[in-house]
Amino acid sequence: MANYYRLEYKQSTRLLYLYGDVNKVTGKGLASYPYRSEGDSTQDSFDLHLRGEYNLFQRENEFVIGALYSEQNADTVNYAALDYPPVGNFFEWTGAYPQPAWSDTGEMIPGTIEEAYRAVNGTKIEGFEFEAVGALSPSWQVSFGYTQFKAEDADGIDINTHHPRNLLKLFTSYQFSGALQGLTVGGGVNWQGKTYSNIVNPDTGEDARLVQDDYALFNLMTRYRFNEHLSTQLNVENAFDETYYSQVGFFDQYRYGMPMNYSWHLNYRF
Repeated sequence: MANYYRLEYKQSTRLLYLYGDVNKVTGKGLASYPYRSEGDSTQDSFDLHLRGEYNLFQRENEFVIGALYSEQNADTVNYAALDYPPVGNFFEWTGAYPQPAWSDTGEMIPGTIEEAYRAVNGTKIEGFEFEAVGALSPSWQVSFGYTQFKAEDADGIDINTHHPRNLLKLFTSYQFSGALQGLTVGGGVNWQGKTYSNIVNPDTGEDARLVQDDYALFNLMTRYRFNEHLSTQLNVENAFDETYYSQVGFFDQYRYGMPMNYSWHLNYRF
């Protein structure tokens, strides 16, 4: 089966960013950064899938293989604010903000009235994705997936390095029978490769790199079905309490990922 898709997209965005430290007494201290952009993009995508069935080890299996090609062109114009009205006392702020004056095009260089322009052409992204889902027995389910890609600009320099180049997901579950009828247990692991972002150290003004090495998160679940209507389930995420950064480089900062956490659910179906 072959498919062709074309997406045409237009956008007009106006956002307001607030940052800084709020004085607990006066409510002041936040700076504002208005943002405006407009643009359009087109995307052409082709995909081809081949699906079939075969018998192996006295079991009937299904396979799916395919290929995808996508090309996107985008044109976006950013408008720089010419003034930055303060929000004043944040505790009394209603969310209203005056419309600033905007430059014709481009982004302003901080502390000046000069505009800065930056264009990235010839970006190339290549990769592949593999996924397998099946049953090793009527009670034992397994799923496995792996993704790998690379993204480079026209000069062969890596871009979007805050996204992992490699992702692996494995999950399995087993449904008991006999005396343990109704009980299902499962577990899995999500692994991702190294990520990094190149920044400027705000203290020294020197180039620096924020890095998150590859890491794996293990998740567990158990479910018990009392009858066709009532069931309960316990989920444990990051079971070994791995310390990791879920984000590197946004506003030159790290952001910690979720520590070990769990949730319990009681479900009733009518």
